[in-house]
Amino acid sequence: MLRLFCILVFGILAGPLRAQDCPDFFRFVDFGQLDRNSETHRGGTVFRAESFEGKALLRAGDTVCLSVSDLAKDGRGNPVPVVSLIEYDPVKTNIDLQGLHISRVSDPADAAVENARAHLALLDQTGTIIQQGPNFLCANQLDTTTASCQIASPFGDNLPLVVYCDAALCSMAVMALNDHLIARAVWTTTDTDFADLELVAARILSRVQAIHAFLIPLASGL
Repeated sequence: MLRLFCILVFGILAGPLRAQDCPDFFRFVDFGQLDRNSETHRGGTVFRAESFEGKALLRAGDTVCLSVSDLAKDGRGNPVPVVSLIEYDPVKTNIDLQGLHISRVSDPADAAVENARAHLALLDQTGTIIQQGPNFLCANQLDTTTASCQIASPFGDNLPLVVYCDAALCSMAVMALNDHLIARAVWTTTDTDFADLELVAARILSRVQAIHAFLIPLASGL
């Protein structure tokens, strides 16, 4: 169920994309900015596509480049493609992830609220077990191997950041980065007993903080 939920949410958030072939080599990507006619131009949030040691960070073939003329160039003369989605190679993150995507969406607030809907519904169900701490609110049903946790975003906004977990995977479908970008991450979990929601929350918080620490040095404009 969680895997299907992740696929559906990501499909909704991604929406229709205008893709073209990306340059053969690039060190940075630009998420662009929209003009008043909703046309995309360069000059948005920029992420590194390679590490500070010069090693590629993105999964080959999984970057969605847009048809934008007059691309910027980096300090070595390489093009900086304008993109709508990038996927980091999970091995390169050193966070033990199954996937990490950054994508442009029309309204991160709406996406975050939609992602939180199932969690909020669970809070109102009869028999739901709820555990709250200073930076988390987790819930599950008795004798189930699923849980959901709303946690404080490391980016400091007031948008809901909800992570859903089952006995195999945890999915963070929407972490708002700014007013047009979200991060999505999936990781495996060894949790089979969701009775200790405080422990579940601690593990989720640790993973989300690690993702934040990975992204911040790579981005400008967040």
